[in-house]
Amino acid sequence: MVKLRTDIQNDLDELTQKKEDFDKHINTTMTQHPTVLFRARNVADYTLSTTDQTIIFNEVLYNDGGGYNSATGTFTAPVKGTYLFTINLCPARNKSIFYAIMVKEEVVANGHTHVVSGFLCVSDDAIVQLDVNDVVYVNSMYTADVLLESGLLNSYPPKANSFSGVLLH
Repeated sequence: MVKLRTDIQNDLDELTQKKEDFDKHINTTMTQHPTVLFRARNVADYTLSTTDQTIIFNEVLYNDGGGYNSATGTFTAPVKGTYLFTINLCPARNKSIFYAIMVKEEVVANGHTHVVSGFLCVSDDAIVQLDVNDVVYVNSMYTADVLLESGLLNSYPPKANSFSGVLLH
């Protein structure tokens, strides 16, 4: 009986140590991998009249990690890692949007809609490796781009245009 109690106590001590080690590992991992994410919508300039114009999304819904700048429309990576960026763009009726997701001045994803008679939005994403201070933004690539300003059929606010990003790892 005494041996059984000793074995149980040894098992308990071992499990307690493993739990402490696990808790320490979790705390270290959470400290090394902070939460970085943002989501912004609404566009500052709906008539994008300049080629290679940065689309500025000026209503910030959240910006954990502080990487998104609503004055410039750019995201600057606060930590090194793998990120996912998504965009949703809706051209005005009978207008176009040619866009590119830019990372370090290079196109990593692009697409377009061209003179659509109805309301057609386009979405895209990019998964990229970033170093600290790498910059990501969305460019309008055509001088006649016009984004939806007043909402679909004037019954919804213009929240369809958005840019978001999150640190995956």
